[in-house]
Amino acid sequence: MNALGMSAEQIAAKSQSNFISSFWILSKKRRQALTTFYAFSRVVDDAVDEHSSEIATKLIAQWQQQINLCYHGWPTQPLASELQKIIREYEIPKKYFDGILQGVAMDIHPQNYSDISSLENYCYHVASLVGLVCMKIFGVNGPAAETAATELGLALQFTNILRDIAVDAKKGRLYLPLELLQQFDLSPDAIQTGVPREKVVLCLTHFANLAEQHYTEAFSLMQNLPKKPLQAAWVMGKIYHQILNKIRRKNYDVYQGKITLSKFRKFFILLKGILDPGS
Repeated sequence: MNALGMSAEQIAAKSQSNFISSFWILSKKRRQALTTFYAFSRVVDDAVDEHSSEIATKLIAQWQQQINLCYHGWPTQPLASELQKIIREYEIPKKYFDGILQGVAMDIHPQNYSDISSLENYCYHVASLVGLVCMKIFGVNGPAAETAATELGLALQFTNILRDIAVDAKKGRLYLPLELLQQFDLSPDAIQTGVPREKVVLCLTHFANLAEQHYTEAFSLMQNLPKKPLQAAWVMGKIYHQILNKIRRKNYDVYQGKITLSKFRKFFILLKGILDPGS
């Protein structure tokens, strides 16, 4: 079935994402809203990852049309109709969805990023804006909440980039900035193959430290925000932070398979998020 014709529950049921793991902390109403938003995020990501550039461009254009209808009319697809309800319920700005679509469209034609700033712009569109939508659903507003969401989004996306270097290489994608590669005298091929090992580890260590800075800033800001509404955000942040730490413990051996946490470890983080978020 075309994903445009699927419900949010159907799409979420197919996923084993860490994002889903954090939903169970939420009230039923907010859990359903996050499930709908997650389904949208999953569908637009898959539109680019699983199709040719020509088809992906058409699918993203279709979704832009559906988003426009969510704000100025009535969408024609089931998932978009579900999305319209949460947009109205939680007063989510249209610019967030427009920005997410702009971000995923950046992957239709893979590009190299010249420096950290240009990479962070990409990460803001595909990850931080997701966090900003989530903040609206959590009911936590204000400049500190927006900055926390932005920083956590950057941290999570940096972790994804680090973890998925080998997978992305097979798709012809390289996210590490060229400026960073030059700093460690590495070529794009070196990052994609992991050779020479010593230089690659130094480069990835530097990138991991940048991710850590974003986690530190995000968690510091979140400590001063209401804890209970952000339980799911804390769980998500802690899961990915521990993935980053596991990558470090494995000395950045990200070329031999995807580094993940066990189900038990995720459950422990989820339980801790319920009992003592932010600890």
